Amino acid sequence: MNSFYDDLYEARKALGLTQSDVARKLSMRQGHLSRIEQGKVDIRLSNFLDIARLLGLEVMLVPRQAKPVLEQLLKGKTDAESRSLPQRLLDEEESS
Repeated sequence: MNSFYDDLYEARKALGLTQSDVARKLSMRQGHLSRIEQGKVDIRLSNFLDIARLLGLEVMLVPRQAKPVLEQLLKGKTDAESRSLPQRLLDEEESS
């Protein structure tokens, strides 16, 4: 099962950035970013938000009751729009 760590990795790759590129922009060691992407560290929320935003992602909390509505909105996306969504969201969309 994919996690938000996988989403960070996929977004970084989609932008053509290396771990070193991202780490340098965030004043972080490349090895630490590698462990974050692997889910091997308990990342601080502030670091997670900084990484996500640098990669063009936005983190938000969605009430469980709103999840079906959100999934329907995602299904309405065009193929081009869907390519920019994290793979985990697309996988969940297909399995529902």
